[in-house]
Amino acid sequence: AKDCVDECPRDPTKVSVGACGCGVEDSDRDDDGVADCADQCADDASKTGPGVCGCGVSDSDSDGDGISDCEDGCPSDGSKGAPGACGCGVAETDSDGDGHADCVDHCLSDAGKLEAGICGCGVSDVDSDGDSVSDCNDGCPADPLKNAGGACGCGVPDTDSDGDGAPDCRDECPKSAEFVMAGPCGCTKCIVACVAP
Repeated sequence: AKDCVDECPRDPTKVSVGACGCGVEDSDRDDDGVADCADQCADDASKTGPGVCGCGVSDSDSDGDGISDCEDGCPSDGSKGAPGACGCGVAETDSDGDGHADCVDHCLSDAGKLEAGICGCGVSDVDSDGDSVSDCNDGCPADPLKNAGGACGCGVPDTDSDGDGAPDCRDECPKSAEFVMAGPCGCTKCIVACVAP
């Protein structure tokens, strides 16, 4: 071509500037209609720029949640972008508001517990008296020495000081094994003197 019509007189391969300019070939390796010099994904016919997912990977959003499949941990679940505690396809509902999803919470209506524990859901496993027995199973929750009332009740030991089988709390003579109840002479035997008429 004559130099008067040759826009690239120093480029023997071009007579016009084209898409890429003089000195740069206007090739299109991926046949997408965009010259390689302007195509950021010159080997990907479906893209001219990397987009969110990069060249060679589709930016499609299968579940329509606004997150590209390449970044969506749950590409088939439109309500989640990541599996979370429950996994894809399962809602992260927290019925009792304790910060743990129902799928991992075995006490759905008890915000204080995730597991039933010793006392069950809705009942605290607290041990008020520190005797290693939860209050729900402790007949004497304020008495660390007893788990049941026994003969004397909570707060009173079932001690039998004289070994007669009657606890002191029910023994009128706690220091005498012979007597449980006081007689006319108290907790000792009476000596009756013979008196002549």
